Amino acid sequence: MKSFRIYYVPHGEGRMSGTLMRRFDKLFDVPPPSAYGASQAEIERQLEPQIVELEAKDARDVERYLWDERFDTRTVGVDVFPQNAIGGRSVIGKRPIPLRITYAWSKMERGGYRVSLPRFGWWFVLEELGTAPEVIKSLIAGSFAGEEPRGLFDYRYQGEEIVQPWVPAFLSRRDPSRHEPPRDEDTATLTAIAEEWVQKATRGKLGAVVGELPIFAEIERAVSRPRMPPLLLVGPSGVGKTALVRRLASYFRDRARGKRGPRRHSRLWATSADRIVAGMTYLGMWQERMLALVAELAHEDDYLYVDRLTDLLTPQPGGGRLSDMLAGPMLAGEIALIAECDGPELLRAREKHPRLVDAFTVIRLEAPSDAATIELLDRYHRRKGGEVSIDGQGFRRLAAHLAAFRPDQAFPGKGIQFLDWLHQEDRRTSRALDPRGVSEAFSRYSGLPVELIADDLPADAATIAGRLREAVIGQDEACAVSARVVARLKARLNDPERPVGTLVFVGPTGVG
Repeated sequence: MKSFRIYYVPHGEGRMSGTLMRRFDKLFDVPPPSAYGASQAEIERQLEPQIVELEAKDARDVERYLWDERFDTRTVGVDVFPQNAIGGRSVIGKRPIPLRITYAWSKMERGGYRVSLPRFGWWFVLEELGTAPEVIKSLIAGSFAGEEPRGLFDYRYQGEEIVQPWVPAFLSRRDPSRHEPPRDEDTATLTAIAEEWVQKATRGKLGAVVGELPIFAEIERAVSRPRMPPLLLVGPSGVGKTALVRRLASYFRDRARGKRGPRRHSRLWATSADRIVAGMTYLGMWQERMLALVAELAHEDDYLYVDRLTDLLTPQPGGGRLSDMLAGPMLAGEIALIAECDGPELLRAREKHPRLVDAFTVIRLEAPSDAATIELLDRYHRRKGGEVSIDGQGFRRLAAHLAAFRPDQAFPGKGIQFLDWLHQEDRRTSRALDPRGVSEAFSRYSGLPVELIADDLPADAATIAGRLREAVIGQDEACAVSARVVARLKARLNDPERPVGTLVFVGPTGVG
């Protein structure tokens, strides 16, 4: 998808300039279209009539301003020795002036790297990108040696300089296909092993995400960059990592419609390690699929959501790991992944593949507060509809039960799961649940006796032993010992981070 590239340079007081980048210069060339304003939108409005005028003069001339490469920017420090005066004559001074120079770069399809310094009107091609700093230092130092010091002031660093893709309205009218992502036939491998969630969100098949996600503002800023970064969502199970990815797919849908800033098409492919290697039985098959996958993901606005990060690090039959084939393209900025893990898994992943983990932008998710959890569950319950209602005290009772008896999951996920079960279980029954009703429903959901989970129902060790003797005949002592252990759970005297107790039942087969 070819589009323009605008090189933005900040100039203080909230102002910036934007210059269109072009592929090559001609003899006696005029400066490229540029503008000055307070925002990117203002600069785009000033640039569009310049491009329209340029096309009116020579439509072919516009083509050298259109790109399908992705650009990133880096900076390099350069010492320049300016002009000085000694004895009435100009000499190259001994005191250097440090400059911080920004350059843009992109990987070329046939190998090599295009490096551009738009502020100087320079560009060149390098075999290895790592040599760019030394080459630029030599060029700058040689070109500016002996210059007037005040002339160097124009090139001082005033903030991050970036390259942004731009598709103006006239370009869409000129060729509507430019506004669209790559065709489906260009994504045969992705279509076979993944679902495109932005398309599902457009059809209303993805499922809505309830409640506000404050952390999403951080993700929105990240995906607004010219090159969307790989994202690693870190948090306990149930905290909402997958829901955040669904929210991102909905955001991409709205952005493609022009509802979230400048119109921009992005796709979000959802898969897993198991789906990627499914059916790959012979030596080299999954590696070949991975190469095709990386090639199809080269579109600058595509994400691949791979679910669990740890699955990428698992050794595959025949040797190697999926992460080995993804790390290189990720570090080169060719593809962008979204993965998720919890805290301990992140530590293990850093030990196994530190370069891969370092390529991600880490987004940490925390469980919401008690008040926010109850409000979110109430909103989700009302949105589901149905015949069952729960009052405020009932939601507080539910949160207490889930906190005590489902420590393996975080809020709000475990609450959402219970409400989904409740709507399925009691979909034909019209009733209101008070705290006692919530406890009874949770008893059916978990299989735990209601006397054990409800604080308003007494259950001492003797009562629990009696319930056990109803199910196990002739083992009164074993029931009494087990009841004393369970009674600690009822009284909340157990350590929530450790097992309630360890019981070893010894006896011949058949005694119960």
